[in-house]
Amino acid sequence: ITAIIGRLSVVALCSVLVTYWLFKSLRNLPGINTMNLTLALLIGETMFIEGESSAIPWVCSLVAISVHYFFLASFFWMNVMSYDVYKTFANKCILTRIRGTKKFLPRYAMYAWGSPAIIVALCVFIEYGNVNDTNETYGVNHYSGCWITRPVAALITFGLPIMVIFVINTVFFIRTIICIQATAKLAHHTTRRTFSHMTGKSDVMLYVRMSTVMGFTWIFGLASSIISSIFTKPDQTVCMALRILSILFTVFNCGQGLFIFFAFIFKRRVFYLYK
Repeated sequence: ITAIIGRLSVVALCSVLVTYWLFKSLRNLPGINTMNLTLALLIGETMFIEGESSAIPWVCSLVAISVHYFFLASFFWMNVMSYDVYKTFANKCILTRIRGTKKFLPRYAMYAWGSPAIIVALCVFIEYGNVNDTNETYGVNHYSGCWITRPVAALITFGLPIMVIFVINTVFFIRTIICIQATAKLAHHTTRRTFSHMTGKSDVMLYVRMSTVMGFTWIFGLASSIISSIFTKPDQTVCMALRILSILFTVFNCGQGLFIFFAFIFKRRVFYLYK
């Protein structure tokens, strides 16, 4: 089931990228942010699914490093999207213009692709630079395939960044929604304001749902890491719980592509573009 859902998710993510590539009108700054998020998830999910059964240790370690990087990058791009919608609509909640791609995209890309690169590079340096004599960090995890093998390391190098990002995103969403609601009474005065108000609210709620789905997905993965760190010698019940969490994590993680497809492509505007 997970393999089927995973491959459907990969196809869905590819469809999102192809659609945005075909239609220039979709490739404004928010659209390109969406493409980067989709690309990060696409590569991460593909490597997670296809590399899960790798029996070669160095290949599995390489897969684990790549998965760590691209899944982190997807959260940083979600953070960029949350910030961008906040900055776009926070000024009286009126969309006066689309923020310039040439000006803001390089900054966003440097942050969203560069930050996870620094985190993963530090992990790789500690892993292979003989900084410590502990067990390997990247490799075969009995419950989640090629991933971060040590639960505490997974919590610090993956769980902590995404929890911080989730909190920051929540602040952006709340501030934007408060701003939009505060000016809702003024929105009916002009068509432009009405459109801006509706667009802003729609965008924010879409990002809230997407951020929730991504955050909810990794709750299962983080719960597995916490349980593994507490029960160093798990009994049969703990092993069963870890297996269930692993299955739930894999299913929800692989389903993210389908969610993005329905959120961004299964829309009237895109339907008319294809017509």
